[in-house]
Amino acid sequence: MNRQTIKRAGTLYAIGGAIWFLFIVGSILVRFPWSEEHTTAFSIAETIFIIVQTLLLIGFFGIWQSGGVGQGTFGKVAFGLGALGHLLFVLGEAHSLILGELAPIFFPAAPVTAVGLVLTGIAVLQAKQWQGWTRWMPLLTGLYPFLFMFPFVVINGEPGSYAIGFWGLVRLVLGLAIYAQASESAMAAGEVAR
Repeated sequence: MNRQTIKRAGTLYAIGGAIWFLFIVGSILVRFPWSEEHTTAFSIAETIFIIVQTLLLIGFFGIWQSGGVGQGTFGKVAFGLGALGHLLFVLGEAHSLILGELAPIFFPAAPVTAVGLVLTGIAVLQAKQWQGWTRWMPLLTGLYPFLFMFPFVVINGEPGSYAIGFWGLVRLVLGLAIYAQASESAMAAGEVAR
C-alpha cells in the first residue's frame, strides 16, 4: 500500500467535492444560469463538471488502494459499481458538453453512483479496514442522494439545486476520509512493527 497514492486520491476526491459544492451553491447565490441548456453558461458548467467528475473518479480509487473494501467478491463488485457510476458521470458530462444539453447517459449516473457508494460503504464496514468516523463516510455519501436528492425528483420532477450542491460537500468529507487512511495505515504499520 502506497500512502502517498492514497493521500493523493483523497486530495483529488476532496477537491472535486469542494469545487462541486462551491460552483453549484455559488451559482445559485449569484444567479449564474449553469443549468440552462444551449447557453454559454451551460458549456462553462459542463467543462467544470468534467474536471470535477474526473477528479472524483480518480480519487474514488483511494478506497480500493487503501484496502477499504477488503478482498472479498462483494467488496470488489460493490467498488466496481461505484467506479462505474463515477465513470458514467464523466462520460455524461462530456457528452452533455458536446450536445449542449443533458445527455441520456447522464441520467443513470447519479443512481448508479449512489447504489455503488452504498454497497461500497457496506463493504467498507464489513472489511473493518477503516476505523472511526472514516468508515461511515462511503455509506453516508451513498445514502445522501436517497435522503436529500431523489425525494425532490419524486415530488418536483427534478432534484433541488441546493441538494445537488451539498452532495459535493459530503463528497469533500469522503475525500478527507480517504486521505486519512494513509495516516491510519501508517499508524497500524507502526503498531505491527512494535
